[in-house]
Parts: sequence; C-alpha cells; structure tokens
Amino acid sequence: MFSSQSLIPLGSVEEVLATYDAQRRELPPPVTVWEWGWTKSAETWNGRAAMLAVLALLLLEISTGQGIFHQIGILPLFP
Repeated sequence: MFSSQSLIPLGSVEEVLATYDAQRRELPPPVTVWEWGWTKSAETWNGRAAMLAVLALLLLEISTGQGIFHQIGILPLFP
C-alpha cells in the first residue's frame, strides 16, 4: 500500500547544494539598453511599461473613486 521510498533524497545538504550549484548556469546580464524589434530587451521594457500603467490606473481609481472608463466618459450610464 505505501512505498518505503522517500520523496526527499537522503544525503547531506552540502551534497544537494553542490549538485545544484554545478547545474546552475550564469544569469544573463540585466537589460538596460533599448533595442528595436522583437528582442528580449523590447519585451522587458514593454512589461515594465505595462506594470507602470496598471499601477497608475489603480492609483487613479483609488484616488477618484471612478474607473478610467467613467473618467473618460465611456460608461456614464453606470454610476
């Protein structure tokens, strides 16, 4: 019914960390320069801009009590 095998490998923590460190690759350098086209840099900057836009819209809605569609007049029928 139950297996006697452990889900966690038995051994020292140092062995597990040494194996992990040996398999880990070096991280890529951070994206700081704008590159045109479908590049990783463009996607990173697009994501950053989208996060700032969502934050700005959230702060606008919290401060005024109305969503962006009410502010620009698209949903005037629904208070």
